[in-house]
Amino acid sequence: MSTGSDDHSMRRSDLAAAVVGAEDYLKSPVHLGRALSGSIVNTVHEIRVDGKRMILKFGEESGIKREYAVLLELKGRRLPVPRAELVKASAGGPGVVLLMDAWDGAAAEEDSPALVGAGRALRHLHSLEKNGFGPVDPSASEVRGSYSSWSAYVDHLLERAWSRIPEAVLDAELRGLILTVVQESADSLSHPGNGVLLHGDLAPRHVWCHDERFVGLIDWGDAMVGDPVFDIARASLAGPTALKLLMSGYGQEVELDARLLSLYRLLWSLSALTGECEAGGDWLESYLNIIIKEAAAG
Repeated sequence: MSTGSDDHSMRRSDLAAAVVGAEDYLKSPVHLGRALSGSIVNTVHEIRVDGKRMILKFGEESGIKREYAVLLELKGRRLPVPRAELVKASAGGPGVVLLMDAWDGAAAEEDSPALVGAGRALRHLHSLEKNGFGPVDPSASEVRGSYSSWSAYVDHLLERAWSRIPEAVLDAELRGLILTVVQESADSLSHPGNGVLLHGDLAPRHVWCHDERFVGLIDWGDAMVGDPVFDIARASLAGPTALKLLMSGYGQEVELDARLLSLYRLLWSLSALTGECEAGGDWLESYLNIIIKEAAAG
């Protein structure tokens, strides 16, 4: 079992290898800047190359490749995303590294007017029908989901949760309640026809703004194909003010089923809790509280 010191040393080694890989690709010295907010599985740094600010990101390889595939797919569309390149790290490093243009500005607050622009961008994203369902398959030749149906993805999400989340965290009673909620919502999960491209982790922190103006959406490592309400449910976890702003841009004619929103908040949080347990993280309580709340509401 690795210690915190081991993990820190490994990340430093991976960071050094990522920088060397970036230098080899860019044919210029890379000057490492400040560390940016990443996740338990990803490391993100600002870098400077020939005086230009860029973003260097590495970590879970499937997520990095997924993000790159989606950024390529969205390049040139009406949905602003950063320009990106996928490069190899040096020997002994994290495998692949994502290099992206850095934008001026900061992540949106929960009451930022930029969320209105994000809603418009999200509506455009949800117009892009794709084959398959669930997480975008990073090994496919096209952007498509990894499962044959939306319900098959949900089944996999549950199986993964049961096998990776300790019973001390998610006890048998709560597991049974979650299963009951999902089974009673089987019709909602059938989702006939094609799914659409989803961000997968839409929150104000992934909406970039400058002077309160919408700049673009970032952090596409959880991109999926499925029901557009799933993205909206994830966004609703930021609170009613953020959701109202987002939906004013998305389109007020959209009718939101409160029970379906609750179900998707539960499933998103269950997936996030699974990922946290897989990675050995300790940010469990916030996800677990949402699961308990939504399971009880269902």
